[in-house]
Amino acid sequence: MSPTTTPCDLIIIGASARAAARSAIGAGYRPWCVDLFADLDLRRIASVYQCPHNLYPDGLVEMVKAAPVRPESPVLITGALENRPDVLEAIEIHRPLLGSCPRAIRAVRSPNTLERLAACPGLSVCCISRSIPRSPEHEHSASRDRPRASFLVKPLAGAGERHIEFQRVGRPLAPNTYAQRYIPGQPVSAVYRSDLTPHPLIGVTEQLIGEPAFGARHFHYCGSIGPRVLTSAQHNALNHLGSALVKKYELQDLFGVDAIIDEAGRIWPVEVNPRYTASVEILERAMGQPVISPRAGEGDEGLRDLLGPRSVPARTGGPVHGKAIIFARADGHAPDLLRVFNHYDIADIPPPGSIIRAGGPVCTLLTRANDRDACMTKLRAMAIRLHERT
Repeated sequence: MSPTTTPCDLIIIGASARAAARSAIGAGYRPWCVDLFADLDLRRIASVYQCPHNLYPDGLVEMVKAAPVRPESPVLITGALENRPDVLEAIEIHRPLLGSCPRAIRAVRSPNTLERLAACPGLSVCCISRSIPRSPEHEHSASRDRPRASFLVKPLAGAGERHIEFQRVGRPLAPNTYAQRYIPGQPVSAVYRSDLTPHPLIGVTEQLIGEPAFGARHFHYCGSIGPRVLTSAQHNALNHLGSALVKKYELQDLFGVDAIIDEAGRIWPVEVNPRYTASVEILERAMGQPVISPRAGEGDEGLRDLLGPRSVPARTGGPVHGKAIIFARADGHAPDLLRVFNHYDIADIPPPGSIIRAGGPVCTLLTRANDRDACMTKLRAMAIRLHERT
């Protein structure tokens, strides 16, 4: 890193900074980024430093401290740094955070966060346990993968729905895990911005989980489709939830809530993500406007006018946008993906020839269509085309 100060006025850190960097540029910032990949498309739009995997995330502290930007430049985090509030506390000694403080992040990442909020019509809270849930309901069904009633075992410091599995009767919970009731339904992600209260909800997307065509398994997050149209009751319930989180935990700027919408349309929040989330990109593409808080002196009246205190945030009849994160099925080398796809259909582009390990991310595919099913069909076809070249 050069000691020469750059004109950058925002530091973005995390596993992948590309989407947040594009959002920040749209909001008037000039970002300086540190992530694990330094992909080609990130290099084209921002200053970037690639963090060695063996130094992540603890090494981010010294990298941020030595960043060649102005001392007052804030730091924006992306996933999954919310699981390391100790690292964020060390960073905050040197630079302010653009978003929630480490104390608030630590508080909302507790599995019991949602249970501590007041009840709200239209919302149900999943049962949480730090011990093995036992009842006659938990006897196994004929399926090995889905016990009849089921609790999920989750890591206390999880991200991207990795390392989640169904709880087995008789198996003790491992250290640093907890059990959460499994709710069948549609996984969704709600995105909020704290300063928009009392209507902080920006929008909701469908989460793509464990999609085989994308190389994902089990509960692994692998993309988003949206915006999802909500009923008035669902929108009001999610706005109430966002306002309650801001009030009780003093969350700042962007944050997300993962939830399940069951067959009856009831919403079951399952996790709070106090940071810029992966689904922000889809909502921004749908609205044609960044949702990150603007740089000082810049306005975002367009976003406020676009949202407003409406009963249903997503318009009907508009195009549906989708992203798919593609994971490698085997070890290999990245081809020149810009020879396979147009630049507007692909993101997080690795340099040609770079090593990609099995299970690691290859790239992100982006598209839009007239409806959800057509969008999913296009993403799957694009994934097949990509796997044929890798």
